[in-house]
Amino acid sequence: MKLLQKKLADQKKQEKTLAGSLDILYTEYGEALFMQAVQTGIPESYRFASDIQHWKLLKDERTIAAENVINIKTALSRQKEIQTFYQEVGKILHQQKNEWKKLQEEFSVLFFHTYKNDNTIDFLKPVKESILPFADAVGVLEDQQYTLEDKKETASAVKKILIQAQLITLQKKINRIEKNIDCRIIQSCATIVEHAVIQYMYEQNSFPEPLTVLYRKMKEAENKQNDTELRKQILANEKEQLLRTLHAYDESKQPKKTIAALNISIKKIDRQMTAAEKMYGMNIADILYTEEGDVKESDVAENTTQELQEYAKTIGEKRIELAQCRVNIEYLETAITIKREEAACAALNKTIQAHKKSIAEYEVLIKNAEAKILETQERITTLSKKNTQLSPDFLQTETSVQKPPVKEL
Repeated sequence: MKLLQKKLADQKKQEKTLAGSLDILYTEYGEALFMQAVQTGIPESYRFASDIQHWKLLKDERTIAAENVINIKTALSRQKEIQTFYQEVGKILHQQKNEWKKLQEEFSVLFFHTYKNDNTIDFLKPVKESILPFADAVGVLEDQQYTLEDKKETASAVKKILIQAQLITLQKKINRIEKNIDCRIIQSCATIVEHAVIQYMYEQNSFPEPLTVLYRKMKEAENKQNDTELRKQILANEKEQLLRTLHAYDESKQPKKTIAALNISIKKIDRQMTAAEKMYGMNIADILYTEEGDVKESDVAENTTQELQEYAKTIGEKRIELAQCRVNIEYLETAITIKREEAACAALNKTIQAHKKSIAEYEVLIKNAEAKILETQERITTLSKKNTQLSPDFLQTETSVQKPPVKEL
């Protein structure tokens, strides 16, 4: 029995494996048939043309959904990259602007101090007028410095210390005023660096070396800044284009939810396509073979390639194997049932023998009981006769009993 059950379990396992293999073959065969049909334009000789059209619609729908997912993911990824690049370029541009501004200020201050006494440069006149009070103040303080320096030469050691302290204080005042002068010059920075005369003087090599070097650095910084601004604008345009692209795929402006919805749709379409492929493969296989794998038709119009013919041949072979496996299962199940019925019969026979033995034992008991009943009845008869003889005496003795006298009140 155990051996039969083990063989049955193995056959059922093999049946499950074969059935699974056949399902895969049906699906692959159906898909190959659909692909071939679509490529050849669905000839009229093909059966189940409506199934082919349905599958083609599903495939086209899936292709569009998958492309949309890829496009949205690509756009999101690129959008993230662009945002990172945009921020980095923004930081670089900020640094370049600060550097360019600093170079402009340095050039303006150096240019002014270089040409402040040149009255032919008219655009410096407003700057000169704005700093005139500061320049006069510096002149006064410098005169005081000269006076103190003269006194310092002839002063005693103690007085020299005091004069030195005064000179330091004056120098600090001069430095503060000169800083204010530079600030005034810087305020006119744009007027100076953007003036056409500056470009002309540079091209004519009229600048002294420090100004030439500084102007060149300033122009290089300006060019870098312009290039960076152009890159930033290009990135901004691409950001806008990506945003329009995402909105085209996703009106709700929630691309991640759109991707999730598309993936759910793709999985649903995949299930529908797989079911259609399996059914189509089975339908064509049923034309060629019986359920047991016997050949019904040698070939069909749909099997236009060697690959399709091999699929059909393999399906026929697998059907034969599966049919044989199911016959084996039915045989083993019947054999196991016979064994179980035989075991049941043996158990019933054993029960019958046990009951027969019990019946024989009870028959002996019954006979013994019947014999005892006869013996008992005989004793009853004998005792009854004896009692009958004793009965008169028993009744006389009962009537002769004297009642006690009743006392009078």
